[in-house]
Amino acid sequence: MTHQASISHFQAVMLGLVALVMFLPGLFVIPPIDRDEPRFAQSAKQMVETGEYIDIRFQGDPRHKKPVGVYWAQAAMIKILDPDMSEGIWVHRLVSVFAMVGVVILTAKTGAVLAGSRAGMLAGLSLASMMLVGVEARLAKTDGLLLLTIMMAMLPLAQSFCGTKPFRILFYAGLGLGLLVKGPVILIPVLGAMAFVSAFRKNITWLASLWVWWGPLLTLMVAAPWYAAITYKTGGDFFAESIGKDLGGKIAKAAEMHGAPPGVHSLLLLVLTWPFAILLPGIIRRFKVWWQEPWALFLVAWVAPVFLVFEMVTTKLPHYPMPAYPAIAILMGAMFGRISQGLGGLFPRILLGLVPTILGLAMVAGSLVLALEPLWLMLCLGALLTIMGVAFGILLPQFVHKMPGSLPQILVALSLVLQVILLQFFAPRIEPLWLSPRLAERVALLENQCPGPVGLMGFAEPSAIFLLGTNTQILSQEDLAGFSGIVLTNQQNMPASFQAPGHMVALDLPNIEGINLNGGKKVSFASWCAHAQKARP
Repeated sequence: MTHQASISHFQAVMLGLVALVMFLPGLFVIPPIDRDEPRFAQSAKQMVETGEYIDIRFQGDPRHKKPVGVYWAQAAMIKILDPDMSEGIWVHRLVSVFAMVGVVILTAKTGAVLAGSRAGMLAGLSLASMMLVGVEARLAKTDGLLLLTIMMAMLPLAQSFCGTKPFRILFYAGLGLGLLVKGPVILIPVLGAMAFVSAFRKNITWLASLWVWWGPLLTLMVAAPWYAAITYKTGGDFFAESIGKDLGGKIAKAAEMHGAPPGVHSLLLLVLTWPFAILLPGIIRRFKVWWQEPWALFLVAWVAPVFLVFEMVTTKLPHYPMPAYPAIAILMGAMFGRISQGLGGLFPRILLGLVPTILGLAMVAGSLVLALEPLWLMLCLGALLTIMGVAFGILLPQFVHKMPGSLPQILVALSLVLQVILLQFFAPRIEPLWLSPRLAERVALLENQCPGPVGLMGFAEPSAIFLLGTNTQILSQEDLAGFSGIVLTNQQNMPASFQAPGHMVALDLPNIEGINLNGGKKVSFASWCAHAQKARP
C-alpha cells in the first residue's frame, strides 16, 4: 500500500488556527480545577521557585506519580510568560492548548497519509470539535502533552504502514518524550498497533523502513538522563510510587472511587466525541464495508489495544482511552462522505440535539437555583443552547440533503458555540464551586492588617495551595498554638473539640460559603487573625 497524499502547510496552519479558536473559550477565566490540575501546576511553580528540576514536590511532599515532562513544560511556560508567577493557571494550561493544536495537525497529516487529504482535514476538524479533546486542552495536566507525543510516533508508523518513507526522528523522539510525560502509557497505542498489524500480516517487514540504528539511542538520550537522576536522588522511591502504587494501584482496584465495569469507555464515545459522534452508528453498521479499505487495519490496530487495556483496568476516568481518539477521528474523516446521507435518521438527530438541549436546561436550572449573576444573561444563554439543540436535531436532515458539503463546518460551529456559552460565560460564574479564588480574595483583603503566612483548617484542596502560595499551611488543632498569620477555618469540617487559642481573633467578616467540587459537601469559611505577639513560643 502506497499513499502519497498530504495536507499543505497552508491547510495545516488554518487547521491549527481553528483548533486554537476551539480551545480558547474559558481558558483564562475558569479557576484551577481540583484536584489534579493544581497539583501539576503547583509542582511546576515550585520548580521555578526553588530551582529544583529533578525531584518533583508538592509543597514539602514528594510527588512521584508521573514523570517530569509536563512539569518541565509548564515551568518553561512560566519562565517565558510569567516570571513573577502572578498570572495564574492559564499560563500552565497553555502547554495543553499548544499540545492539542499540534495533535490536531498531526492527526490531519496522519489521516492524509492513510486515506487522503480530504479525510485528513475532516479528521482534524472532528478531533478539534470533540468534547473530551476540548476539555483536556484546557487542563494543565499530562494528557494533552502525552497525546502529542503519541501522534509524533503514530504519524511515522502510519507512513511505514503505507510504504512511504517515515519521519524516523519524529518517531523515536516522540517515544522518548512520551516516556518522560507519562511513562509506559505511550507504548499501549504504539507497540499495540505494531503488534496487531504484524500479527495480522504475519510478518514484521512493514516496520523495516522505521528502523535505524540511532533511533533507540535517541529515545534513551531523551528519557534516560532524568530517570537516572531521579533514581539516584530518591533511591528508587520514584518507581515504587509511580509504577507500584499509582499505575499498579489503578489496575488492581478503583482509585479514588473511579471504578466502572468494562464497556463504559465505549458507551461514553457517544458523548465524548460529540458532535461528530453522530457518525458512529453508521460506522459500526458499515464495518464490513470499510474493513476492506487499506487503511482499516492500521486504525483498528490503533484503537483496539487502547480500549482493550482501559476497559479492563479497574479505575476508569473518561480521558483514559483518549490515545485512540485521533484514530477514531481519522475513521470519521475517511467515512464521512459515505455515511453522511444516513445522518438524517432518528438516532443521529436525537444524539446531535440531546447534548446541547440537556446542557442548556441544566444551565437554566443551575442559574436559577444558584442565583448566578447576571441572571438574565445566564437564562438567555441557557435558553439559546436549548433551542439550538432542538433546532439542530430537527434540521439535521435538511443539512444532510441540501448542504452535505457544509455539514462538517456546521458541526464545528455548533461545538464552538456550545463551548463558548458553557466555558466562557457559564462555568466561571458558578461561584459556589470556585472556593479557592474567593479564599485568595479574602487573604488579599487581610494581608496588611494580619501579616504572616496563611493557614487552612478543615480544607486542603490543591487549588487553595496554588492560589494562596507555596507557604500556605494545612493546620491541625495542635498547630494553631504556634501559628501566626491569617487562618481560614472550614466550619463544616471542624473537629468537635475545636477551640480557638487566645491569640487567635475572629474577624467580623461574612463567611465564605460554597460547595466543594470534590465530594459535593457544603463548606463555610470563617476568617481569623493569629497575632504573633500573643503566640506561644
